[in-house]
Amino acid sequence: MLHGQDLLALVVGDVQRRNGSIRHLIEVTRASGMPPVRCALSKVSAQAIEKWIASSGKKRTDYLFPGSASGSRPMSGRQLSRLLKVWVVEAGLDPTDYGVESLRRTKALHILKGTGDLQTVRALLGHARIESTARYLGLKTKADPIAVCRAFDI
Repeated sequence: MLHGQDLLALVVGDVQRRNGSIRHLIEVTRASGMPPVRCALSKVSAQAIEKWIASSGKKRTDYLFPGSASGSRPMSGRQLSRLLKVWVVEAGLDPTDYGVESLRRTKALHILKGTGDLQTVRALLGHARIESTARYLGLKTKADPIAVCRAFDI
């Protein structure tokens, strides 16, 4: 799963085919200089992006998420955070409880709950070590793996 900031530099041509349809699999260059990541768009996300492009009259070279009225630069990470806070307040929630990173973590936790597969979540988050994923998700390890292994003599 990408960080919110990784999506900010997308242009319409990154998500839209020449015939106007939305790609369900896109390639995103990550801001941190890491290799590009392939990202699957859900049907609902693809429909929302298609409506956004049509209603805003964007061209293939326009930023999908512009940071200025002229659209000459992409939205900044700070602008994204402010926008998310506005949406959270409009939803009647406490803005101190939500942020771009908490949404990423929540999605990862939902995937873990649905699949029970921490390795898959690790791969989706782009973590090198499973321990990093467990720590990121706030999972508590209940036992020392070596001690558990010694307890089961086979």
